[in-house]
Amino acid sequence: MAWHTVTSSGNGRRNDDLARVFEHGPRPGGAPGEEPCGVIDVLLLDGATSLAERDHVDPVDGDPAWLVQRFADAFGDVIASAPLEGEVQAACVERALARVREAWDRATQGQDVPLYAWPIAALSWVRIRPEADGGATFESWCLGDCKLLLGARDGAVHDLDVFDNAYEHQLQQAVAGMVAEGVLDAAQRFAALTPMLRARREEQMGSAAPAVLCLAPHGPFAARRTVLRLDAQAAIGARLLAMSDGYYRLVDPYALYDDAGLVRACATAGPDALLAELRRFEAGRDTAQTSVKGMDDATAIVVTLAEAGELELVQRYIAAYNAFDVDAMLATLHPDVRFENHAGGRLTVASDGIDAFRTLAEQGKAMFAEREQRITGVERVDGRLIVAIAWRGRPAHDIPGGPAAGLLLEMNRCSAFGFADGRIARIVDRS
Repeated sequence: MAWHTVTSSGNGRRNDDLARVFEHGPRPGGAPGEEPCGVIDVLLLDGATSLAERDHVDPVDGDPAWLVQRFADAFGDVIASAPLEGEVQAACVERALARVREAWDRATQGQDVPLYAWPIAALSWVRIRPEADGGATFESWCLGDCKLLLGARDGAVHDLDVFDNAYEHQLQQAVAGMVAEGVLDAAQRFAALTPMLRARREEQMGSAAPAVLCLAPHGPFAARRTVLRLDAQAAIGARLLAMSDGYYRLVDPYALYDDAGLVRACATAGPDALLAELRRFEAGRDTAQTSVKGMDDATAIVVTLAEAGELELVQRYIAAYNAFDVDAMLATLHPDVRFENHAGGRLTVASDGIDAFRTLAEQGKAMFAEREQRITGVERVDGRLIVAIAWRGRPAHDIPGGPAAGLLLEMNRCSAFGFADGRIARIVDRS
């Protein structure tokens, strides 16, 4: 799997959003000791805007940011030792929250903190569980108003957390009413709404079944849970788009996209371009006339399920390279494969298409009496595998202006592999 995160603060300073990814557990059906690339947990947090006169624990980043950061850290510790099977979501959240509450109590000892000043946050947690048959299961556990959309390979778009934020719509109506009455200053409108907002915050904190992440819950969280399974055909290349409500403004209330269009745009233009579009739209008109905040913190994370067997393809390609088996190398490649070799920051060799690659591979085969690539590290970045390689070889013949035949050559290099249609479609070697 690969993922990419974008985030932007609404006020240009503090950002109360946070996205984290935790990857762990062996792949279903994998051999003992195989690279851990199975279950993945996607955590998205959106701290609610503070309604306090001052911050009580973090005067620099603010108490809402303190909550989401502390919770994400505690969550990572808890989830690392939690079982990967069974209904563990509520227990993990409660355990992580207990650690944060202890830190809050230590930091606020002796302070009189009004209930409305306690930080709260929206939380969306998606566990992605690859299945042995190539499918994948998505298990969501949500509090608050973040948004989860899943685009399958067949083009279907699934809403993993169907939620109508009625209170936000009431606020939008209240703002529109004040604008109609001639209250045009955003700060003045916010001040007028503050008593209502604080009453709402106290109601959320005092609920017997809280629907937001809060430090002093009076009962079990009223989390929304969804389980969706995609078969292998739909799962390969599927994209999960998890976002805060500030990013989802592209759909609601601005109506620049619908859900399906937003997922498609994320796949084609990328989440960074959409974030830039959001900010341009907000800068170009007075969006504070439709929302309590003209600009909100906006965060999105896009998680893409890898094509089946990507690492295995790379391992097969390298094994064939080491065995001087050009046909086996070609069997892992896409017909339109692009190959590049960069040395010392310069492009030295390039080819397009499998026939041109065969010519280069046969030339390389003839150059060496022995050669070996050994994988020393693998990282997933933006849909590619970045593979660190220790290379060694002995020239079969004297190379004019270069090493003599039989001389042992060694170097560390890095290769980026891209994929399409279940094959390697791009190889970029750098040394």
